[in-house]
Amino acid sequence: MAMVDETRIPRGSRVMLSEVAGDLILERGAVVTTPGKLSVSGRVSSTGEARVEGDLECSSVYVRDGSMTVTGTLMVHGDIVARDSELFVGGNLGCTRLEVDKRLEVGGEVKCSSLEVAGRLKASSLVCKNVRVGGKMEVSGGVEGERLEVGGVLSVGGRVMLLDLDVGGKAEIGGGRISGSADVGGIFRSNGPLEFGTISVGGIIFIAAGSKGERINVGGKFSANGDIRVQRIDVGGLASIDGNLEGVDVDVGGVFRVGANLTLSGELSVAGKAEVTGEFRGADVDVGGKLSSTKIILSGTISVQGEISTRQGLKARVVRLGRKARCIGVVVAEEVFAERASTLEEVYAKRVILGDKAEAKRVYGEEVELGEGCRVGEVYYTLNLREGGRVTYGKPPTKLSESPKPPI
Repeated sequence: MAMVDETRIPRGSRVMLSEVAGDLILERGAVVTTPGKLSVSGRVSSTGEARVEGDLECSSVYVRDGSMTVTGTLMVHGDIVARDSELFVGGNLGCTRLEVDKRLEVGGEVKCSSLEVAGRLKASSLVCKNVRVGGKMEVSGGVEGERLEVGGVLSVGGRVMLLDLDVGGKAEIGGGRISGSADVGGIFRSNGPLEFGTISVGGIIFIAAGSKGERINVGGKFSANGDIRVQRIDVGGLASIDGNLEGVDVDVGGVFRVGANLTLSGELSVAGKAEVTGEFRGADVDVGGKLSSTKIILSGTISVQGEISTRQGLKARVVRLGRKARCIGVVVAEEVFAERASTLEEVYAKRVILGDKAEAKRVYGEEVELGEGCRVGEVYYTLNLREGGRVTYGKPPTKLSESPKPPI
Protein backbone atom coordinates (compact mmCIF):
# COMPACT_ATOMS: atom_id res chain seq x y z
CA MET A 1 0.00 0.00 0.00
CA ALA A 2 1.45 3.36 -1.06
CA MET A 3 2.30 5.81 1.68
CA VAL A 4 0.73 9.25 1.52
CA ASP A 5 3.21 12.11 1.70
CA GLU A 6 2.82 14.34 4.73
CA THR A 7 3.98 17.87 5.44
CA ARG A 8 3.88 18.97 9.07
CA ILE A 9 4.11 22.59 10.22
CA PRO A 10 5.42 22.65 13.81
CA ARG A 11 3.69 24.34 16.70
CA GLY A 12 3.86 28.14 16.53
CA SER A 13 5.78 28.15 13.23
CA ARG A 14 5.25 30.57 10.34
CA VAL A 15 6.11 29.31 6.84
CA MET A 16 5.45 30.23 3.22
CA LEU A 17 4.07 27.55 0.89
CA SER A 18 2.47 27.46 -2.53
CA GLU A 19 2.02 23.73 -3.15
CA VAL A 20 1.96 20.56 -1.04
CA ALA A 21 1.97 17.00 -2.42
CA GLY A 22 0.00 14.85 0.02
CA ASP A 23 -1.42 15.94 3.38
CA LEU A 24 -0.73 19.14 5.29
CA ILE A 25 -0.79 19.04 9.09
CA LEU A 26 -0.91 22.31 11.02
CA GLU A 27 0.01 22.08 14.68
CA ARG A 28 -1.27 24.53 17.29
CA GLY A 29 -0.49 28.15 16.42
CA ALA A 30 0.92 27.34 12.94
CA VAL A 31 0.62 30.01 10.24
CA VAL A 32 1.04 29.39 6.51
CA THR A 33 1.39 32.27 4.07
CA THR A 34 1.17 31.92 0.31
CA PRO A 35 2.04 34.34 -2.49
CA GLY A 36 -1.13 33.39 -4.35
CA LYS A 37 -2.98 30.13 -3.73
CA LEU A 38 -1.89 27.22 -1.57
CA SER A 39 -2.67 23.93 -3.35
CA VAL A 40 -2.68 20.75 -1.27
CA SER A 41 -3.31 17.47 -3.08
CA GLY A 42 -4.38 15.72 0.11
CA ARG A 43 -6.05 16.66 3.38
CA VAL A 44 -5.42 19.73 5.51
CA SER A 45 -5.79 19.08 9.24
CA SER A 46 -5.15 21.14 12.34
CA THR A 47 -5.30 20.94 16.10
CA GLY A 48 -5.86 24.06 18.16
CA GLU A 49 -5.61 27.41 16.36
CA ALA A 50 -4.18 27.48 12.83
CA ARG A 51 -4.13 30.06 10.05
CA VAL A 52 -3.69 30.16 6.27
CA GLU A 53 -3.09 33.63 4.88
CA GLY A 54 -4.34 33.54 1.29
CA ASP A 55 -6.41 31.12 -0.79
CA LEU A 56 -6.46 27.39 -0.05
CA GLU A 57 -7.42 24.45 -2.27
CA CYS A 58 -7.32 20.86 -0.98
CA SER A 59 -9.11 17.50 -1.01
CA SER A 60 -10.58 17.74 2.54
CA VAL A 61 -10.27 19.64 5.82
CA TYR A 62 -10.32 18.34 9.39
CA VAL A 63 -10.13 20.69 12.39
CA ARG A 64 -10.08 19.52 16.03
CA ASP A 65 -10.24 21.33 19.38
CA GLY A 66 -9.69 24.89 18.19
CA SER A 67 -10.17 26.95 15.06
CA MET A 68 -8.93 27.33 11.51
CA THR A 69 -8.79 30.65 9.67
CA VAL A 70 -8.38 31.01 5.90
CA THR A 71 -8.12 34.68 4.97
CA GLY A 72 -8.90 34.11 1.29
CA THR A 73 -11.01 31.57 -0.60
CA LEU A 74 -11.32 27.97 0.61
CA MET A 75 -12.05 25.39 -2.11
CA VAL A 76 -12.34 21.79 -0.91
CA HIS A 77 -13.08 18.93 -3.29
CA GLY A 78 -14.37 16.72 -0.49
CA ASP A 79 -15.65 17.29 3.04
CA ILE A 80 -14.92 19.79 5.80
CA VAL A 81 -15.26 18.60 9.40
CA ALA A 82 -14.58 20.80 12.44
CA ARG A 83 -14.90 18.89 15.74
CA ASP A 84 -15.33 21.11 18.81
CA SER A 85 -13.96 23.86 16.61
CA GLU A 86 -14.66 27.03 14.65
CA LEU A 87 -13.98 27.81 11.00
CA PHE A 88 -13.37 31.31 9.60
CA VAL A 89 -13.07 32.02 5.86
CA GLY A 90 -12.48 35.51 4.48
CA GLY A 91 -13.61 34.78 0.91
CA ASN A 92 -15.81 32.14 -0.70
CA LEU A 93 -16.10 28.58 0.59
CA GLY A 94 -16.86 25.54 -1.55
CA CYS A 95 -16.99 21.86 -0.59
CA THR A 96 -19.12 18.72 -0.77
CA ARG A 97 -20.18 18.33 2.87
CA LEU A 98 -19.60 20.79 5.70
CA GLU A 99 -19.91 19.96 9.39
CA VAL A 100 -18.95 22.42 12.14
CA ASP A 101 -19.60 21.84 15.84
CA LYS A 102 -19.29 25.46 16.97
CA ARG A 103 -19.17 28.51 14.70
CA LEU A 104 -18.78 29.07 10.96
CA GLU A 105 -18.12 32.55 9.54
CA VAL A 106 -17.60 33.13 5.82
CA GLY A 107 -17.03 36.54 4.25
CA GLY A 108 -18.20 35.40 0.82
CA GLU A 109 -20.47 32.70 -0.59
CA VAL A 110 -20.85 29.21 0.86
CA LYS A 111 -21.52 26.52 -1.73
CA CYS A 112 -21.94 22.85 -0.82
CA SER A 113 -24.44 19.98 -0.95
CA SER A 114 -24.86 19.48 2.80
CA LEU A 115 -24.16 21.83 5.71
CA GLU A 116 -24.56 21.28 9.43
CA VAL A 117 -23.52 23.80 12.08
CA ALA A 118 -24.32 23.09 15.71
CA GLY A 119 -23.70 26.65 16.80
CA ARG A 120 -23.75 29.82 14.70
CA LEU A 121 -23.48 30.39 10.95
CA LYS A 122 -22.66 33.73 9.33
CA ALA A 123 -22.10 34.21 5.59
CA SER A 124 -22.55 36.60 2.69
CA SER A 125 -24.67 34.16 0.66
CA LEU A 126 -25.43 30.46 0.66
CA VAL A 127 -26.09 27.82 -2.01
CA CYS A 128 -26.65 24.43 -0.38
CA LYS A 129 -29.13 21.59 -0.85
CA ASN A 130 -29.65 20.79 2.83
CA VAL A 131 -28.79 23.12 5.72
CA ARG A 132 -29.16 22.52 9.45
CA VAL A 133 -28.12 25.12 12.04
CA GLY A 134 -28.68 24.54 15.73
CA GLY A 135 -28.33 28.13 16.90
CA LYS A 136 -28.36 31.34 14.86
CA MET A 137 -27.97 31.69 11.09
CA GLU A 138 -27.20 35.10 9.59
CA VAL A 139 -26.83 35.63 5.83
CA SER A 140 -26.56 39.15 4.44
CA GLY A 141 -27.38 38.09 0.86
CA GLY A 142 -29.51 35.30 -0.59
CA VAL A 143 -30.02 31.64 0.27
CA GLU A 144 -30.67 28.90 -2.29
CA GLY A 145 -31.34 25.24 -1.53
CA GLU A 146 -33.97 22.63 -0.75
CA ARG A 147 -34.40 22.27 3.01
CA LEU A 148 -33.29 24.76 5.66
CA GLU A 149 -33.61 23.99 9.39
CA VAL A 150 -32.68 26.47 12.11
CA GLY A 151 -33.24 25.74 15.77
CA GLY A 152 -32.93 29.32 16.94
CA VAL A 153 -32.91 32.51 14.85
CA LEU A 154 -32.71 32.94 11.07
CA SER A 155 -31.83 36.25 9.37
CA VAL A 156 -31.55 36.46 5.57
CA GLY A 157 -31.12 39.92 4.08
CA GLY A 158 -31.70 38.80 0.49
CA ARG A 159 -34.11 36.48 -1.28
CA VAL A 160 -34.52 32.81 -0.43
CA MET A 161 -35.15 30.04 -2.97
CA LEU A 162 -36.17 27.00 -0.92
CA LEU A 163 -38.38 23.95 -0.89
CA ASP A 164 -38.96 23.81 2.89
CA LEU A 165 -38.11 26.02 5.86
CA ASP A 166 -38.26 25.01 9.53
CA VAL A 167 -37.33 27.52 12.24
CA GLY A 168 -37.87 26.98 15.95
CA GLY A 169 -37.60 30.62 16.98
CA LYS A 170 -37.58 33.72 14.77
CA ALA A 171 -37.13 33.92 10.98
CA GLU A 172 -36.64 37.07 8.89
CA ILE A 173 -36.04 36.96 5.13
CA GLY A 174 -35.93 39.42 2.25
CA GLY A 175 -38.60 37.65 0.19
CA GLY A 176 -38.19 35.04 -2.56
CA ARG A 177 -39.83 31.62 -2.86
CA ILE A 178 -40.57 28.74 -0.46
CA SER A 179 -42.35 26.30 -2.76
CA GLY A 180 -43.14 23.72 -0.07
CA SER A 181 -43.82 24.56 3.56
CA ALA A 182 -42.51 27.05 6.11
CA ASP A 183 -42.98 26.13 9.77
CA VAL A 184 -41.98 28.76 12.33
CA GLY A 185 -42.54 28.36 16.04
CA GLY A 186 -42.14 32.00 16.96
CA ILE A 187 -41.97 34.94 14.53
CA PHE A 188 -41.78 34.90 10.72
CA ARG A 189 -41.18 38.06 8.66
CA SER A 190 -40.70 38.48 4.92
CA ASN A 191 -39.58 42.01 4.02
CA GLY A 192 -39.99 41.42 0.27
CA PRO A 193 -42.61 39.68 -1.91
CA LEU A 194 -42.75 35.96 -1.16
CA GLU A 195 -44.14 33.03 -3.16
CA PHE A 196 -44.98 30.10 -0.90
CA GLY A 197 -46.80 26.81 -0.52
CA THR A 198 -47.88 26.64 3.12
CA ILE A 199 -46.85 28.87 6.02
CA SER A 200 -47.67 27.74 9.56
CA VAL A 201 -46.80 30.08 12.41
CA GLY A 202 -47.57 29.65 16.08
CA GLY A 203 -46.65 33.21 16.95
CA ILE A 204 -46.45 36.20 14.59
CA ILE A 205 -46.18 36.35 10.79
CA PHE A 206 -45.63 39.36 8.52
CA ILE A 207 -45.44 39.20 4.72
CA ALA A 208 -44.83 42.02 2.28
CA ALA A 209 -47.13 43.36 -0.41
CA GLY A 210 -47.04 41.36 -3.64
CA SER A 211 -46.77 38.00 -1.86
CA LYS A 212 -48.77 35.00 -3.04
CA GLY A 213 -49.19 31.44 -1.84
CA GLU A 214 -51.39 28.44 -1.22
CA ARG A 215 -52.10 28.45 2.50
CA ILE A 216 -51.44 30.36 5.73
CA ASN A 217 -52.18 28.90 9.17
CA VAL A 218 -52.02 31.52 11.90
CA GLY A 219 -52.29 30.63 15.56
CA GLY A 220 -51.15 34.04 16.71
CA LYS A 221 -50.98 37.23 14.62
CA PHE A 222 -50.69 37.64 10.84
CA SER A 223 -50.23 40.91 8.95
CA ALA A 224 -49.44 42.06 5.40
CA ASN A 225 -48.59 45.62 4.37
CA GLY A 226 -50.33 45.57 0.98
CA ASP A 227 -52.05 43.48 -1.69
CA ILE A 228 -51.58 39.70 -1.42
CA ARG A 229 -53.00 36.53 -2.97
CA VAL A 230 -53.44 33.47 -0.74
CA GLN A 231 -55.69 30.55 -1.61
CA ARG A 232 -56.56 29.53 1.95
CA ILE A 233 -56.15 31.35 5.26
CA ASP A 234 -56.93 29.86 8.69
CA VAL A 235 -56.90 32.48 11.44
CA GLY A 236 -57.01 31.40 15.06
CA GLY A 237 -55.74 34.70 16.36
CA LEU A 238 -55.52 38.03 14.52
CA ALA A 239 -55.04 38.57 10.77
CA SER A 240 -54.72 42.03 9.22
CA ILE A 241 -54.13 42.83 5.53
CA ASP A 242 -53.57 46.50 4.70
CA GLY A 243 -54.45 46.08 1.00
CA ASN A 244 -56.52 43.77 -1.21
CA LEU A 245 -56.78 40.04 -0.57
CA GLU A 246 -57.57 37.50 -3.30
CA GLY A 247 -58.04 33.83 -2.51
CA VAL A 248 -60.34 30.83 -2.25
CA ASP A 249 -61.29 30.16 1.39
CA VAL A 250 -60.85 32.04 4.68
CA ASP A 251 -61.66 30.54 8.09
CA VAL A 252 -61.67 33.03 10.96
CA GLY A 253 -61.75 31.88 14.57
CA GLY A 254 -60.32 35.11 15.89
CA VAL A 255 -60.20 38.56 14.25
CA PHE A 256 -59.76 39.14 10.50
CA ARG A 257 -59.30 42.57 8.92
CA VAL A 258 -58.88 43.54 5.24
CA GLY A 259 -57.96 47.17 4.59
CA ALA A 260 -59.23 47.24 0.98
CA ASN A 261 -61.19 44.67 -1.08
CA LEU A 262 -61.67 40.95 -0.41
CA THR A 263 -62.23 38.55 -3.32
CA LEU A 264 -62.82 34.84 -2.66
CA SER A 265 -63.90 32.07 -5.02
CA GLY A 266 -64.78 29.75 -2.13
CA GLU A 267 -66.13 30.22 1.39
CA LEU A 268 -65.63 32.73 4.17
CA SER A 269 -66.33 31.24 7.59
CA VAL A 270 -66.36 33.65 10.54
CA ALA A 271 -66.66 32.36 14.10
CA GLY A 272 -64.99 35.47 15.44
CA LYS A 273 -64.95 38.92 13.85
CA ALA A 274 -64.24 39.90 10.22
CA GLU A 275 -63.95 43.47 8.94
CA VAL A 276 -63.57 44.36 5.24
CA THR A 277 -63.01 48.07 4.63
CA GLY A 278 -63.76 47.84 0.91
CA GLU A 279 -65.95 45.50 -1.13
CA PHE A 280 -66.24 41.78 -0.51
CA ARG A 281 -66.97 39.46 -3.44
CA GLY A 282 -67.25 35.74 -2.89
CA ALA A 283 -69.29 32.56 -3.19
CA ASP A 284 -70.55 31.33 0.20
CA VAL A 285 -70.37 32.83 3.69
CA ASP A 286 -71.04 31.40 7.15
CA VAL A 287 -71.09 33.98 9.96
CA GLY A 288 -71.29 32.78 13.54
CA GLY A 289 -69.69 35.93 14.84
CA LYS A 290 -69.65 39.35 13.19
CA LEU A 291 -68.93 40.40 9.58
CA SER A 292 -68.82 43.96 8.28
CA SER A 293 -68.02 45.35 4.82
CA THR A 294 -68.79 48.32 2.60
CA LYS A 295 -70.57 46.04 0.11
CA ILE A 296 -70.95 42.25 -0.16
CA ILE A 297 -71.63 40.51 -3.50
CA LEU A 298 -72.00 36.71 -3.37
CA SER A 299 -72.81 34.07 -5.97
CA GLY A 300 -74.04 31.57 -3.38
CA THR A 301 -75.52 31.45 0.11
CA ILE A 302 -74.81 33.47 3.23
CA SER A 303 -75.81 32.04 6.61
CA VAL A 304 -75.74 34.40 9.58
CA GLN A 305 -75.98 33.29 13.20
CA GLY A 306 -74.41 36.45 14.54
CA GLU A 307 -74.35 39.87 12.86
CA ILE A 308 -73.62 41.13 9.36
CA SER A 309 -73.30 44.81 8.52
CA THR A 310 -72.87 46.65 5.19
CA ARG A 311 -72.96 50.31 4.20
CA GLN A 312 -73.87 49.77 0.53
CA GLY A 313 -75.72 46.50 0.81
CA LEU A 314 -75.55 42.72 0.58
CA LYS A 315 -76.39 40.75 -2.58
CA ALA A 316 -76.53 36.95 -2.65
CA ARG A 317 -78.52 34.11 -4.14
CA VAL A 318 -79.81 32.98 -0.73
CA VAL A 319 -79.67 34.79 2.62
CA ARG A 320 -80.33 32.82 5.82
CA LEU A 321 -80.54 34.47 9.23
CA GLY A 322 -80.48 32.27 12.31
CA ARG A 323 -82.34 32.79 15.55
CA LYS A 324 -81.75 36.33 16.90
CA ALA A 325 -79.31 37.08 14.07
CA ARG A 326 -78.97 40.64 12.84
CA CYS A 327 -78.47 42.07 9.35
CA ILE A 328 -77.68 45.78 9.00
CA GLY A 329 -77.96 47.30 5.52
CA VAL A 330 -79.86 46.55 2.31
CA VAL A 331 -80.31 42.87 1.36
CA VAL A 332 -80.88 41.76 -2.26
CA ALA A 333 -81.42 38.05 -2.96
CA GLU A 334 -83.53 35.47 -4.70
CA GLU A 335 -84.57 34.03 -1.34
CA VAL A 336 -84.38 35.38 2.21
CA PHE A 337 -85.08 33.17 5.23
CA ALA A 338 -85.04 34.80 8.67
CA GLU A 339 -85.58 32.65 11.77
CA ARG A 340 -87.28 33.60 15.02
CA ALA A 341 -86.44 37.01 16.52
CA SER A 342 -83.96 37.92 13.79
CA THR A 343 -83.80 41.49 12.47
CA LEU A 344 -83.31 43.04 9.03
CA GLU A 345 -83.53 46.49 7.56
CA GLU A 346 -84.42 46.69 3.84
CA VAL A 347 -85.02 43.49 1.84
CA TYR A 348 -85.42 42.91 -1.93
CA ALA A 349 -86.09 39.28 -2.91
CA LYS A 350 -88.32 37.01 -4.98
CA ARG A 351 -89.24 35.07 -1.86
CA VAL A 352 -89.10 36.36 1.73
CA ILE A 353 -89.91 34.25 4.79
CA LEU A 354 -89.70 35.85 8.24
CA GLY A 355 -90.00 33.55 11.25
CA ASP A 356 -91.94 34.27 14.43
CA LYS A 357 -91.14 37.60 16.09
CA ALA A 358 -88.71 38.58 13.32
CA GLU A 359 -88.41 42.27 12.47
CA ALA A 360 -87.79 44.22 9.24
CA LYS A 361 -88.05 47.89 8.34
CA ARG A 362 -88.98 47.43 4.68
CA VAL A 363 -89.66 44.33 2.55
CA TYR A 364 -90.00 44.08 -1.26
CA GLY A 365 -90.85 40.63 -2.64
CA GLU A 366 -92.87 38.59 -5.06
CA GLU A 367 -93.93 36.17 -2.32
CA VAL A 368 -93.79 37.25 1.33
CA GLU A 369 -94.52 35.07 4.36
CA LEU A 370 -94.59 36.55 7.86
CA GLY A 371 -94.58 34.44 11.02
CA GLU A 372 -96.51 35.06 14.20
CA GLY A 373 -95.66 38.25 16.04
CA CYS A 374 -93.54 39.75 13.25
CA ARG A 375 -92.95 43.50 13.22
CA VAL A 376 -92.58 45.02 9.73
CA GLY A 377 -92.49 48.70 8.86
CA GLU A 378 -93.49 48.38 5.19
CA VAL A 379 -94.33 45.41 2.94
CA TYR A 380 -94.55 45.55 -0.87
CA TYR A 381 -95.37 42.37 -2.83
CA THR A 382 -96.36 41.41 -6.39
CA LEU A 383 -97.85 37.89 -6.03
CA ASN A 384 -99.04 36.99 -2.55
CA LEU A 385 -98.65 37.78 1.15
CA ARG A 386 -99.17 35.19 3.90
CA GLU A 387 -99.05 36.11 7.56
CA GLY A 388 -99.42 34.53 10.97
CA GLY A 389 -101.20 36.04 13.91
CA ARG A 390 -100.40 39.31 15.67
CA VAL A 391 -98.27 40.75 12.85
CA THR A 392 -97.58 44.46 13.34
CA TYR A 393 -97.18 46.81 10.36
CA GLY A 394 -95.90 50.37 10.32
CA LYS A 395 -98.21 50.97 7.34
CA PRO A 396 -100.65 48.66 5.52
CA PRO A 397 -99.11 46.14 3.07
CA THR A 398 -99.13 47.21 -0.60
CA LYS A 399 -99.50 44.99 -3.67
CA LEU A 400 -97.52 46.20 -6.69
CA SER A 401 -97.81 45.35 -10.37
CA GLU A 402 -94.04 44.89 -10.57
CA SER A 403 -91.17 44.86 -8.14
CA PRO A 404 -88.96 47.95 -7.91
CA LYS A 405 -85.38 47.75 -9.11
CA PRO A 406 -83.02 46.81 -6.25
CA PRO A 407 -80.35 49.38 -5.32
CA ILE A 408 -77.53 46.86 -5.96
